Amino acid sequence: MATLKVKEEKAILQGQVDILRYTYNFFESMALKCAVELGIADIINSHGQDLVPNYSTNRLTFNISSHVS
Repeated sequence: MATLKVKEEKAILQGQVDILRYTYNFFESMALKCAVELGIADIINSHGQDLVPNYSTNRLTFNISSHVS
């Protein structure tokens, strides 16, 4: 009986791990998608040296009206 409970607990824990892994992969892919859409790689490449966060955010252009439904 105790062995069955341990197996159930391990299965539940593995399910939680799987859900967190899928969630993390989704967020990672969305972050990459946003970086591509914002042109962050192009900004870094065109600058030619280390960037400070303030400079890179000033270079980003964002048209709010195109994203509001």
